[in-house]
Amino acid sequence: MQLKTITKTLVNEKVITVKLQNKDNPLNMGIKVIRSNILGYADLEVPKDVKVEDYVVRLKESKAFDGVYYNTYGEMDLYPNDPEFGIQNIEYLQYINMQDAWEYSTGSSSVKVAVLDTKVAYNHPDLGTGANGNLLLPSGWIYGSGYDYHKHGTEVVGVIGAKTNNSIGVTGVAGGFGSHGVTVIPYCVCSVGSDGDAHPDFAVVDDAIIAATIAGAKVVNMSFGNIIAQEGYYPPLDSAIEYAYDHGVVLVASSGNDGISSVNYPANHSKVIAVGSGSPVNGKHFFSNYGYGLDIVAPGLNIYSTTLGYSGGYSYNYNTGTSFSAPIVSGIAALLFSAKPNLTPNGIRDILRKTASKYSGYSYNNGWCSQIGYGVVNARAALSMALLSISGPSVASSSAVYSVNNLSQDFTVVWSLSDPYYNQNCLEQNTPSVNKCTITPDYNHDMVNATLTAAIKKDGVVVKTLTKTGMYAHEGFKGHYTSGNLSGDINYTHVFNVKPNNTTYITSPNFYGATVSYSSSGATPSIWAFSPTYGDLTFVTTNTSTPVVINVHDVCGNDYVLYAMPSNYSINISNGEGEITVTLNNEGDPERGLNLGQGWTVEVRNATTGELMVTCSSMSRSETISTAGWPKGIYIVKVTIGKEELTEKVLVN
Repeated sequence: MQLKTITKTLVNEKVITVKLQNKDNPLNMGIKVIRSNILGYADLEVPKDVKVEDYVVRLKESKAFDGVYYNTYGEMDLYPNDPEFGIQNIEYLQYINMQDAWEYSTGSSSVKVAVLDTKVAYNHPDLGTGANGNLLLPSGWIYGSGYDYHKHGTEVVGVIGAKTNNSIGVTGVAGGFGSHGVTVIPYCVCSVGSDGDAHPDFAVVDDAIIAATIAGAKVVNMSFGNIIAQEGYYPPLDSAIEYAYDHGVVLVASSGNDGISSVNYPANHSKVIAVGSGSPVNGKHFFSNYGYGLDIVAPGLNIYSTTLGYSGGYSYNYNTGTSFSAPIVSGIAALLFSAKPNLTPNGIRDILRKTASKYSGYSYNNGWCSQIGYGVVNARAALSMALLSISGPSVASSSAVYSVNNLSQDFTVVWSLSDPYYNQNCLEQNTPSVNKCTITPDYNHDMVNATLTAAIKKDGVVVKTLTKTGMYAHEGFKGHYTSGNLSGDINYTHVFNVKPNNTTYITSPNFYGATVSYSSSGATPSIWAFSPTYGDLTFVTTNTSTPVVINVHDVCGNDYVLYAMPSNYSINISNGEGEITVTLNNEGDPERGLNLGQGWTVEVRNATTGELMVTCSSMSRSETISTAGWPKGIYIVKVTIGKEELTEKVLVN
């Protein structure tokens, strides 16, 4: 079969577009304004019996506008349904792993996809506008004449949003699954040209893009193009594309069906995802335009979709062309927004490129080739990549397993730790199963605030890097506390002093995801607040003699007991002949003395010279220190217990 060759571009002889010098330009020159938009462009009707080229010259010479532009018609990227293309290919969705992708998302009604095309058969039972349908008809959705000789719009909409799992007809890429899929908003942008055929009318495409953006569309599908145009060729449409992109809209367009090394406009615009036709089985389809600007390909051969019956009513049919490749990608983009709403247009384009399947028959440069761009769209890999995250505990206090959530079989993982020792000696790749890792602590080495990195690879190339920060590994419990004028680390012994009636704050990596409670065997805190998300505990105790007993069960299954000892110590110093006696008391219970056998130290310095005279440690309530040979004068006695320091002055005679 011979391909249709476009030998000329049809000019719209009834409408021209101007760029107003300001948005309030009165246009009082006897001009009939058809419409204007918020970007400062207006479509003007060419007067009867006036040639369009003469009218353009007249308006340019008026100097009243910043720009005067012809409007052209594009071509639907639809390939004829000839018998040789009649081989049934009802399993084209398997080529892009669509069924697996639906495990992640089948489409959210909050995601709107605008389809700029011919008029749509909105009463088709597999589409529909009611409670059970996926179509939303906006006010003024028919921008062109509504002519639908090709039934093109109905077919494109069906590829994206035909209801799924409704026991009727065909399956849309984002049609839900026995539920509402994405919301499809049709905009009729086609008019009848001088050749009597229906064409996408570039005089209204820009207005439809703006309207779709304002209506909240996240994806705009354009299954048409102009073979000779390129970015910068038509400022009104370029401006509308930029406007939509800047408002977070993904724009998708078909590359064209002329089999040439030139991607059609608007697909070749830098802010538009250009989609050609191809599959993992055949590579590029022979009719698909290719070359610079091509992003990706999707099946476009014998795509079964909704259509109009030849004698009225509704039907289904096979169609071929990049017109049906583009909505496949638009549907997948809508699923990505459904699964992860905060994605950006550039982020979605990056995901589609990096997860595309490479066809072995081509040579790639940095992952791209002129024939199929970055490869064949892979729905499963795209949805998987968007939702990847690392799971596993922040504290590897025993052998801990880490994995990548939502990882599909298209990917492999290489793990690494920022701590060199743990990376080399304690990290095991692909255990206990493929694409997981195990970190086993070395109790002679601590890992503190390290980063775990998962390098996600597809076809041996890193396509995404995930990190999990705040990684710790050590023997037992570690933390830091503050309480009144006390502060310090909690290590191993788990006994520390707190000030009664003061706020005690403890932070520890062992607290992340842990269960923490106080025991009835100890004092009951008057205030208690614990956050497993941030790893911190806050409490206040009014008890001056009984410790708060804190039980910790961490995510690795380890149990710890912490003793927060009330600290109201004081020291008494008595002079004797050639000696002083230092006695440690607890104000809450003077006779009890030390907590849980906790030791203390004492040092004495000459207050005049600063000379250290003696230092010693004690496990009893009092210590007697010899002062024989000391010069007469004042000395400073400092007692340290836990993190608390107590000082007194004493006169030595």
